Amino acid sequence: MAGAIGATMVAGCSNRESALQFAPSTAMQPNSAAKSTQASPIGCKAFVASFDEFVACERANGTLHSLSNPEIAWRVRFFVRYLEMPCNEAPTVQEAYVFHMVIDDLSNDSDLTDTQRVAIRNAMFQGKVQCN
Repeated sequence: MAGAIGATMVAGCSNRESALQFAPSTAMQPNSAAKSTQASPIGCKAFVASFDEFVACERANGTLHSLSNPEIAWRVRFFVRYLEMPCNEAPTVQEAYVFHMVIDDLSNDSDLTDTQRVAIRNAMFQGKVQCN
């Protein structure tokens, strides 16, 4: 009986994981008007001295890594940091979904102060965006 329950739980988890995979989007093509000069985050190492901040940063960064397309990922990282899309563009449904997952998670973390939330959001994107 326990084996059947465990198998059902594993099957349930694997079904959920496949349901959360994102399809590639064509929202931002390489020849788009916006270019990021550095799309990578500064990382969560800056928060290692505070367990709560470090864990929250790792969760946010992990959620943002769910976007495998680098052209979309930097846009959502920019969105998380500045609370607006680069070059006044509108987010795709996929981008908005991931943005809200990150922001809602940070907002609902009662172990963080507003200052810590802003610092984590700022760590998600470092660089400049040049719009044509």
